[in-house]
Amino acid sequence: MYKTNIESSIMELLEPKVKEIQDKFSKGEKLGLQDFNLLLLKTQYNHINHLDQKLDEVVADVASLRGEFNDKFNGLRGEFQLLETRINGRLDVFEQKIETNINKTIIKNMAWTIGSITFIIAFLKIIDIIFK
Repeated sequence: MYKTNIESSIMELLEPKVKEIQDKFSKGEKLGLQDFNLLLLKTQYNHINHLDQKLDEVVADVASLRGEFNDKFNGLRGEFQLLETRINGRLDVFEQKIETNINKTIIKNMAWTIGSITFIIAFLKIIDIIFK
C-alpha cells in the first residue's frame, strides 16, 4: 500500500515507544495514561491503515466489475443491433411480399372489372342488335 512520508515518519516515531510499552507490560509494570494513548494511537493508525487497504480493494473490485459490466453491456448492445438488423431485413422482405400481393390483387381485380364491363357492354350490344 502507498504511504505518505508523514505516515511513515509517525510510525517510525511510534514503534520504539510502543516496543518500550510492550516490554513494560510484559514485565508486569504499571502503564501510564501516555502509554495507553500511544497504544491507542498505534491501534487506530493500524485500523485506519487496514480500512484504507480494504477501501483500495473495494475500489479495485468496483473498477473490475465496471469493466466486466461494460464488456457484457457492449456485447448485448452488439447482439441487439444484429437482431435489429435481422428484423429490419425480414420486415423489408415481408413488406415486399405484401406489396407484390397487393399489386397482383389489384391487377387481378382490374382484369375482372374490365372483363366484366366488356362482357356487359358486349351483352347489351347484342341485345340492342337483336331487339332493334
